[in-house]
Amino acid sequence: MKINNILRKCPNCNTNEPKLIFSKHLENFDGFNLLCEYKVVQCKNCNFIYNNNVNDELLNEFYIKESLYSSESSYGTGGNNSGDINRYNTYLEILKKYLSSSSVLCDVGCGKGGFIQFLQEKNYQNSLGLELDQRLINLSTSDKILKTELYNYPLKNKEVDCFTFTHVFEHILNLNQVIAEIHRSLKDDGFLFIEVPDAENYLKHNVFDFYWFTIKEHINHFTLSSLCMLMKNNGFELIEKEQSGIKYNNKKYSYPSLRCIFKKNSNKHFSYHLDNFSFNNYIEQEEFRMNLHKKKILEIINKYKKIYFWGIGQEFFTLISNMNINFDNYNISLVDINKDKQKLTVNGLKIEDPSNITTTNPEETCIIICSVFNNETIKNSILKINKDLNYYEL
Repeated sequence: MKINNILRKCPNCNTNEPKLIFSKHLENFDGFNLLCEYKVVQCKNCNFIYNNNVNDELLNEFYIKESLYSSESSYGTGGNNSGDINRYNTYLEILKKYLSSSSVLCDVGCGKGGFIQFLQEKNYQNSLGLELDQRLINLSTSDKILKTELYNYPLKNKEVDCFTFTHVFEHILNLNQVIAEIHRSLKDDGFLFIEVPDAENYLKHNVFDFYWFTIKEHINHFTLSSLCMLMKNNGFELIEKEQSGIKYNNKKYSYPSLRCIFKKNSNKHFSYHLDNFSFNNYIEQEEFRMNLHKKKILEIINKYKKIYFWGIGQEFFTLISNMNINFDNYNISLVDINKDKQKLTVNGLKIEDPSNITTTNPEETCIIICSVFNNETIKNSILKINKDLNYYEL
């Protein structure tokens, strides 16, 4: 199948022969029109899996105008809640055999700098962070974060002992340029730690319908083989790897984690060997789950007089995009605890605070809990509002 309007070549081998494996349009907040079309492709030359309908201009505009990563409550952006601290302890357990107390460790995409602060508390005083988004830097209390450009770090040649990239590589458009900058800044015996979602285990760690394909910012989908191929071609050798499921706060769900330690070497081995991994089973499973959700939600909105959707995020937009609901035909309200989202609308409906949920006629009301990671918290909040309210968990 030929793909129209190709914007991005394969970030691994730079060829332009993609095979389309997934395509979908998702609705969004009113006025948010960027990256709503998802096209996941597999390179015919090296089998690298990536989103190809994106370029630098689109991606930069998205992060500036539409991304909610920079909000104070954003998840996975270098905070210091209990989940973050657990991750940092896991990272340090892996890294400490490669570090000394004097090692220069640089965390790229450090967000609010939580990992840097954690390392300094563990006596790694030469730790520093690089961050592109000034809004996240402004939320930090650390003085060890440097503003950076993606492809040009404010670092000297061979200055760093160890780089860490956690939940970053899946966001990067031009991977080879970033890795070249890492190679320049890393000492000859230096190390690189990378954590990315493990595409080989999307099927095992299912969260919601096509969840791992519909995270707007995730434009690369790595298997162990494809990540090693990319790094080997750029002068790095694999010395340690771990593939596991990391539990979220909601223990029903887990994150398919691929963690690797690479060591810098002077040789580049251009080997575009084929990774024969297929997403067919994952796509079949998600199509089946999506149709089940569609059937159930249609039953609910036709049964009850008043419907609330609680949690206006990725799962909600996947739902309504698959159903083509005309909000004018139903008594629907949208609620979310996030103050930034309460400034937004969807199909003209304002997103409200959950305190606005009415408790009259609870037998005629149903709340659809859309946030799978926060469903226990939302369920407890519903019971406090009125224990007789009906609710449905996705």
